[in-house]
Amino acid sequence: MKWASWVLVIFGIWLIIAPFVLGYSAISAAATTEDVILGVVILILSLWSALAVVPPAGISWILLLLGIWVLIAPFVVGYAIMSGTAMGNDVVMGILTIVFSLIGALTGTPRTIVETPRPPA
Repeated sequence: MKWASWVLVIFGIWLIIAPFVLGYSAISAAATTEDVILGVVILILSLWSALAVVPPAGISWILLLLGIWVLIAPFVVGYAIMSGTAMGNDVVMGILTIVFSLIGALTGTPRTIVETPRPPA
């Protein structure tokens, strides 16, 4: 669904600005770098999906994987201990990204395969 892609655009923008708005950019460079990079990637992919006449195949599933990474990054990268704010933001944003990516993946435009008729042999 297109509206799910537009929600993901907003999530991407939020991830880019969150370290500065919530103030954890001064506490954790790892959290800031991770959020900004993933925010940019989520923003680009979701914008591409939202603006495309027919969204690229699999883009919602890629966004789902990015959402999983946003969710687990505080624990894998190790900034969960340094900044509870960054951890909380990433856990919430990861879950929301997963949910809206699934909505996009499961309710997206079905693709049909058009077969070219073959001449009789």
